[in-house]
Amino acid sequence: MSKFAGAISDNGELAGLGSRAMRDVATRVAALIRVDEIWLAVDRLDMRAGLHTALARVVTAFGAAHPHHAYLLPTAAPTA
Repeated sequence: MSKFAGAISDNGELAGLGSRAMRDVATRVAALIRVDEIWLAVDRLDMRAGLHTALARVVTAFGAAHPHHAYLLPTAAPTA
């Protein structure tokens, strides 16, 4: 049985319980990780290739890997 059984009257209240905790976590993470720009690559990358391959792809596509920039690389579907 849930520890919230009987204390929650509807799903709206239940959703509200976790949202404040998540905001607190997000605020603490934002204080630690500074992201000034976010770049999105459109070519897929097999993440099994490793970090050096991903970095090489970023440098090839964007010219350089800059500090405080986030690079989002879509993953390629596994072949088998």
